Amino acid sequence: MSELVERVALAIWRMREKQFPERTQRKEPDGIDHATGAWQLIESFARAAIQAMQVRQPIATAPKDGTPIIGYSPEGVAYVCWAHGYHWVFLEYPNGNRWMFEPTEWLPLPAPPVEAKSEVGG
Repeated sequence: MSELVERVALAIWRMREKQFPERTQRKEPDGIDHATGAWQLIESFARAAIQAMQVRQPIATAPKDGTPIIGYSPEGVAYVCWAHGYHWVFLEYPNGNRWMFEPTEWLPLPAPPVEAKSEVGG
């Protein structure tokens, strides 16, 4: 199981556990979850949620307010935004120029990475 699937599955599991606080004080899944198949079901929910978030959408549904997106077309993939009210432009292009781009599908940009907090001991 990938780290992302495990993190999403644990989040789903914890939400489920919060539904029944009077019955359990568990902090993580245990043998009961594995023996009953509950954990495997939660993993499948996590995989489905991750996959749903990564499905390309038709370009007609993309934001046209200047929000950067990942655009896909038969010519390739680009970091683009809607500009000047009538076309898509590259935001990052190898030579620094902005060019018109006609994507057919899109995805939102992923969230920026979260910097891990380090504990400094003394």
